[in-house]
Amino acid sequence: MYQTIYDVVEKRGRVKTGILLNGEDAGLKYLLEESSFFYPKRAERNKEAEEFLKASVEAAVETGVVKNGDREIFVETYEKNPRLIILGGGHVSLPVAEIGRMLGFHVTVMDDREEFVTEERFPMADERIFGDFDTLSDRIPPYENAYYVVVTRGHLGDSACARAILKRPFAYFGMIGSRTKVRITREKLLKEGFTEEQLDQIRKLFLAAAGKAVPLFLKTGVTAACYLFEVAAGYHSMVLGEDQILGQVQSCYQMANQCQACRKQLHRMFQSCFAAVKQLKTAYKISEHPISIAYLAVKNIRNAMSLRNASVLVIGSGEMAALMLQYLQEEELSALYVCSRSRYKARQVMSVAMEYIPFSKRYEVLPYCDVICSMTASPHRILRREDMPPIDRKQLYVDLAMPRDIDPQLAQRGRVVIDIDHLQREADEQLEQRRALLQKAHAMLETAAQEAYASLHSQEVDHLIQSLQQRSEQMAADTYALLQTRLQLSPHEQQVLKKVLHTSFLRMVKEPMLALKKAKGQDQQLYARLLETMLKGD
Repeated sequence: MYQTIYDVVEKRGRVKTGILLNGEDAGLKYLLEESSFFYPKRAERNKEAEEFLKASVEAAVETGVVKNGDREIFVETYEKNPRLIILGGGHVSLPVAEIGRMLGFHVTVMDDREEFVTEERFPMADERIFGDFDTLSDRIPPYENAYYVVVTRGHLGDSACARAILKRPFAYFGMIGSRTKVRITREKLLKEGFTEEQLDQIRKLFLAAAGKAVPLFLKTGVTAACYLFEVAAGYHSMVLGEDQILGQVQSCYQMANQCQACRKQLHRMFQSCFAAVKQLKTAYKISEHPISIAYLAVKNIRNAMSLRNASVLVIGSGEMAALMLQYLQEEELSALYVCSRSRYKARQVMSVAMEYIPFSKRYEVLPYCDVICSMTASPHRILRREDMPPIDRKQLYVDLAMPRDIDPQLAQRGRVVIDIDHLQREADEQLEQRRALLQKAHAMLETAAQEAYASLHSQEVDHLIQSLQQRSEQMAADTYALLQTRLQLSPHEQQVLKKVLHTSFLRMVKEPMLALKKAKGQDQQLYARLLETMLKGD
């Protein structure tokens, strides 16, 4: 069965399985994508059990144990790295491909213009395909875990891509287009026989492109500057004051630079933002109040015992386990084991220095571990007191699961048990302290944003005044050159004419320059934009 699973995952990207855990047919396995059943050795075929297992697997949404009457089924989905398939190689595709690469996608870019899918243009892409969009089905094989982004240059390309994608499995299908292009594409697909239900799968993208229900907001002026500073400092993050947010903003800024999407003003604003946030973090020591459960767990372990040359077992392969492993890697451990029901998911969070332990062998490795951390999604306890093997060493148990993974009675056997309730109380206390510090630091951050914006705008005004002066001088020079060809003037008269023209044209721009300097706030911005338009001759 597992070889079949591997083959299907390699080919399609995703496979869903189920296994009966109890009853007469316990051990019967079902592979959804292949509609295949696998019986234990010497077991007889049972069509009723097959139909029951098939229906249960198809109905299940998440990995875990599903109860149906008195029967239990363990449902699990195996996935390979997702693929991001960008159809269209224009300027919009460049940052999309870069973001996809950053997020760990296998990135494919396709365009019907050969010069738009070169290695020089898309060095971040794993695959670049040149060809008509009508040939998509032949050039890109179907893949369950595929994310399609359609950004072609016309409705014909959009229609061709949508036609192929809607006939194959996908994890995500997004399309960008104007109101007219969206309408034309939708009407065309409906006429070709596609149903409203099929098109509803991308309706949100159609509606967003048509200007309806777009979950965006617009901030301008100093308000926008303040908001940028707040975001970088972690004021608006799910984890208040999260340190990683600053790095994410910096990555986005660098990507924008690479795409040549930043003007001088944005360069200066972002640099001011990074400097201000770093100063805030240093001055108020926000990071000294950690609120990550995983971090606090490692901190508590470190306080309870020395981790130097210790052996640690982490049970689980979710987000919490990934964070825990990240922190534990920094310790000088003798061994770090990762235990999970899914070898594939375990590999996603493991590094080379870690060792995988099958879930069925968790009790076998326990006698060799100093610290056991469990954080699974199991509805039942996975470490029970009665099943524990003889252990002759002092051990520390950390239970970060809801509901509990570890039997609390283990504490009665002389072992220390740290649970998530204790850590959550500590995290809440740290959060309150962090919130108070961030409130105190907000005035400093707001002042820095206002100063950065004022400096930015002042530079714009100075540049505009300089441009006005240069424009007046050029107009005077052009007028003098024209008059000199038509008038017979002596050298003295030429000098007088040149001085008069220079003074006159300078007077013409003097009033606008003074008005620009005197104007404040929004009025100054509007006046500056008007003068810029005049200078451009628009």
